[in-house]
Amino acid sequence: MYRWIGWLTRPKRVRLLGRILEWIPRPFLLTLFSMAAQLLARFGGPISQRVKDNMSVILGAQAPVQYLRKQYFYQVCLTLYELLFVSSRLPKHGGKRFCPTGDG
Repeated sequence: MYRWIGWLTRPKRVRLLGRILEWIPRPFLLTLFSMAAQLLARFGGPISQRVKDNMSVILGAQAPVQYLRKQYFYQVCLTLYELLFVSSRLPKHGGKRFCPTGDG
């Protein structure tokens, strides 16, 4: 998986994908990520099998591993998209800062 992420995140590819993805409406992108997750879960080969095996070991035999594996790949796609393309458009220094206050 890391090799795939490394191939995807080369600077030239990131710029090209960024220019393409900014024109696609977000609901359509989410649907595209869902379809990519379905494909990765079904045809992901050893990566998909490793995710399934790890989930089965951790969650047990009764867990809905097929569904959770699809969700895992969906979250990977969404996280990569947000880190690579959305985070660069966020303001660097916001006017409001998170300031937790407690009782007393």
